[in-house]
Parts: sequence; C-alpha cells; structure tokens
Amino acid sequence: MPLESVLLLLDNSEHSRNGDYPPTRLSSMVDAANYMAGSVCNGNPESTCGVLSMGGGAQLLTSPSDNLGRILGCMHGLKELGDTNIAQSVSMGLLALKHRRNKNGGQRIVVFVASPIEEVEKSLVKVGKVCKKNNVGIDVVVMGEIEQNEPICQKMVDAANSNDNSHMVTVPVNCLPSDILITSPIGGSG
Repeated sequence: MPLESVLLLLDNSEHSRNGDYPPTRLSSMVDAANYMAGSVCNGNPESTCGVLSMGGGAQLLTSPSDNLGRILGCMHGLKELGDTNIAQSVSMGLLALKHRRNKNGGQRIVVFVASPIEEVEKSLVKVGKVCKKNNVGIDVVVMGEIEQNEPICQKMVDAANSNDNSHMVTVPVNCLPSDILITSPIGGSG
C-alpha cells in the first residue's frame, strides 16, 4: 500500500445508539474503524492514522500516529453524545492532517455518517472543495436508512474528488460495515 495519512471521523451522536447494525451502530462503526486503522498502519510502516469524534462537537481523540495500540485505545470507551457537524469536523480534520509528522504521501479523511445530516448542502460542498484544493481525499461511509444523507454526501464527495481519490459507500442494514469496507475502494487500496 502507498504511504498515506488517514483521519477517521466517527459519528458518535445519539443516533449511533440504534441497534439496526449488530450490536449497535457505534459498536459496528468502531469495529470498521479498527479494521481501517489496522489496514492503514500495517499496509506501510510509515503510514499514519488518527481519530476524531464528531458527536457533541468535533474532538480530536488522537492525532495521526503509526502507533496502532494508541489508535485502537482511543476508540475503546467512545460514548454517544449530542449531534454532529460534518463540515466543522472535516475542517478540524484538515487541520490535524496539516500538522502530521510525515509530509510525504497522500492524505485522506474517512467520514462515518450514522445520523441525519442537518447541515446545509452548500457548506458540505464548500468543505469538499477545500479538501480538493489541499489534495485531501474524502471517503464517506453512510450507515442507516436515512434517504436524504446519500445525495448530500455524494455531492461532498464529488466536490472533493480529484483523480478518483474520493469515494462513498452505503452500508445496508444488518450488514457489518467492516465486511462492506473490505470489498470497497475505501478499505482496499484507497
């Protein structure tokens, strides 16, 4: 795998408490994030991965690091909090990637969306364009049967897409997100 820095944005809002993914949305999301972190850190010894929680306001849990134990440990006790603001979280993720240790390689933000998006579509498209300008790919994993999320997320991904570096995957209900990510461009070669 190529050298890259990846930031995982986890939706730990109140909606992630739902049990439509076994055992809950949050647990299955953390399992998928564990898979992503392992695949990034084991794919290239110099690749780094960081974690940011979006529920109750964006909070950086760990900056991009190659220490897999630190990355997995920060997600262990994640609790459901408030609502999410994806545009603010992606902007904070861009800042975290800007201050990464190794400036070589690609940059990518993986956004897990498990709650209804209440933001204006224009703000998400704007943050997508900022990502494109900074050569940062955005991958979005949409969970839950929330119909308005898919077109909004697709527009953000299209705004950020440059040389096919941004993707969106929808996880069907009662499937494990980690199983879907393994066969997708997000969890594969990126």
